[in-house]
Formats: sequence, C-alpha cells, structure tokens
Amino acid sequence: MAAKLISQGNTGTSNVGDNLGQVDVCVPSATDRENSNEYNDTLHPRAAAGSVSSVTPCQRRKRRCMSKRSYQRGTIEKHGSNWRGKVYVDVVGSPDRRAKWIVIGTTSMTKREAQRKFGQIVEEMGINSPSYQIPSDTPAQTFEEVSERWEDNVLNGKKPKTQSTMKCELRKHLRPAFGSLSVEEITPQLVSEWAVKWCRSGLSVKSVKNLVITLNLIRKHAGLSYFPAKSVTYPSQSEAEKEQPCYMQDHVVAIVAAAKGWHKVYLATAAGTGLRAGELAGLRIETGDVDLGKKLIHVRRSVSEGKEQSPKSRNAYRWLPIDDELVAMLRAHIGDRRFGYVFQSRNGTPVRLNNILRRVLHPILKKLGLPKSGMHAFRHHRCSFLVEHDVPVAAIKQWLGHGSEQMIRRYTHHRPEYHSAILAKIPSIFSVQNEPKPGLLVPNSPKTEVERKEKIA
Repeated sequence: MAAKLISQGNTGTSNVGDNLGQVDVCVPSATDRENSNEYNDTLHPRAAAGSVSSVTPCQRRKRRCMSKRSYQRGTIEKHGSNWRGKVYVDVVGSPDRRAKWIVIGTTSMTKREAQRKFGQIVEEMGINSPSYQIPSDTPAQTFEEVSERWEDNVLNGKKPKTQSTMKCELRKHLRPAFGSLSVEEITPQLVSEWAVKWCRSGLSVKSVKNLVITLNLIRKHAGLSYFPAKSVTYPSQSEAEKEQPCYMQDHVVAIVAAAKGWHKVYLATAAGTGLRAGELAGLRIETGDVDLGKKLIHVRRSVSEGKEQSPKSRNAYRWLPIDDELVAMLRAHIGDRRFGYVFQSRNGTPVRLNNILRRVLHPILKKLGLPKSGMHAFRHHRCSFLVEHDVPVAAIKQWLGHGSEQMIRRYTHHRPEYHSAILAKIPSIFSVQNEPKPGLLVPNSPKTEVERKEKIA
C-alpha cells in the first residue's frame, strides 16, 4: 500500500507510488491573505468603508413553465401502518417546489393498489395538467382584495341592474366562500364542492352557474384564464325546472280591462309588443320612438332605476309593428304632446317598475285571483301568441330583440287548446288501422291481367 506524505509549510508534496508525479498543494499564508485583501480593495473601493457584506446573495432563478416540467408520478413508502406518497408542490411566493407527503391508506392494500390510488390523487391535484397555474413569485393577493379591485375598476362601469346583481353575488356567496384564499388557490374542484353547498342552501343550478360566471370574470381581471369547460361539476337536478310565468290570452284581456287611465295603455302596449319594462319606460316622443303614421315602435334606449341607458344587447335595437287598436290607444294617450316620455310620472320622469307592480299590476292580479307575476310575463305571452299563430321565427326574433332561436323556445308556452287543435288535425291511430291497405306494387311487374298476358305472349 502506497504511503501518503504531506509536508508542513506553505507547500507540500504527495508521493503515491513510483509512477505518479508530484502534486503541489498550496496553503495560503498570513502574508498571502493580506496581499489578497489589498487586491480585493482595489476591485471594491467601498470595501474600505465596510459597506460590502461578506456574502453577496445570488439572484433567484425564475419559475419554470409547465411545458418544461417533468411529469410527476411520485414515490410511495410504508410509514407505520399506512402507505404514504411524496410529490413536489409549488409554494406561493417561492420559485421552488417542496416535498409533500400524502397518506394513501393502510397497509392492508398491496403496493400496486397503493400506487394506483396515489396516481389518482396526483391527477386530482392537477399539478401535471398543462392548464395548471404556477403560483407567481409576487406576494399572493386574496380573492377579497382582487374582487374589490374588479368591483371598482370594472363592475361599476356596467349597467345598474348588472351591478346590483353581481354585487349581491359577491356579498352573499363568493366572498364568504373564497375571501381569505388567493385567486390561484380557487380550483375547479373547490368550486364544485361549494356548488353542492350552494344548491343545498336553496340556490338553483342556474344561479350557481351565474356565480361561476362572475368568478371567471374576476379571474380574468387577475390575469388568470377561465376555468376549463366542464371542469366545474354541478349537482344533478332531481326536480323539473320551474316554468317561467306567462299570462294566457284571457288573462291579458282581463288585466287590461281592469286597468284605468294611462295604465290601461301601458299594459296593452306591453301585451301587444312584448317590450321589456325598461324599453317601455324609455320610449320618447320627440325622437319618434312611436311612429303612429307607419304603425311602428322603435327601441333606442332603456331605463333602469329612473336612469337612461343603452338597450340590453345589440339585437335589442330594433323596430316592430303594432296593430290598429294599439295605434288608436297610443294616439289618444299621447294627444298633443311633442316632448317627454310616452309613459311618464307626474314630474315628467320615466315610470319606475316597482311603482307599476306595487300600485297597478299586483292589485289587479289579486282582484282577478291570478298568481302574482311581473311585467315579463307579458313578454312570454307575446312570444307564445306569435308562435301559435304561425309567425315566422325570423320575424319573432326581430320583434322581441333576441339573437337565437333557443330563446324563442324558452319564451314559448303553448296553451292546452293549441295542442288540442293540432291533435284534431291528426287522424286517430285506431281509424288508420281500420282503413283498407293499398295493394303492394312490385317494380317492373304487370299491374293488370291484360298486361300480364301480353308479357307472357
């Protein structure tokens, strides 16, 4: 065995065997350290003042994108009487991942079963998905902070009705559920769990979907993408969807007959046109919104909470025809006026929907013994009336201001009498069975006895 000798002093040699060369190992002396410090002082002039720390922190590396990250399967091991698995997860505010141990189950399952179950857990975490959002290095902001900023910068610029609806959603449901979490921590799995809780508390599935729409808008404002399609699951509806209120033809006639003064004209216009309540309140005289000569009504604006605004959508800018009876009622109502709203209060301001419901419509419904409904039931009635009288769908879409046939189907409520009239035109299946069946004709065969003899000859 070769001996290893190290000499004392500034230099030393090590002899390992006869065929190996000498290797010098330099040990710096005190003089060398002083010379080195003088040399460093020339490179760092501020060192003389003591302003340079002994260790300069290095720049933190940037976080890798998901496309360059490896696919994680994790590792499992026995820990006492349980199987546990290890994966690496991101830490908010740090560019590095940290190990996380997850209990899989007891050792009663085999290792293969534990691996299979752990793989499912990792997939549910979503850390391998290309749509996974890697937390940023900046301090995470809570959902409450981001939603307040979205409310100030975005929501307050929308229409009053939209503002009131979404602010109510934030106040009653979204902030209590996610307010203390960062936006990145709100995953589709967490939203799906809250969807079940919201439905159990009495919300409909449609209302829960509206909450998710508002949540996606806030995510977009925070620089994140929408939740992937069908990533949020909703509880199945065991009950039939409640049908929207719709006045029948005899109901409309009775309601208009029970109204008095200009309220009669207001309700008759709602029933004869299907206009929204805000569009009715926004009709002005001086802009020619009601053209009695051409028997047309032009929708150019809407009113909400006494303030003018644009109509609901681009399709809501439209014109629609009115019949002679409604023209006569509007002409008598407008009279010699040349300015102002067609339907206005004593002060000349637009009529408010709450006042119409509280003072006019609901008392009439109570008097007639009809269930309490709103002005939108006139719109459903108008759509159903047009469909039952075979008006083309394109004309119905134009008159009601809808862009899709799906909305027309949603607004249509067929009366039982309408289905009975259609059924009367269809022959009974029993009468069809008793009718004589026509003889079967075989192609290229003689149809009569004379033709058959001629073919044989």
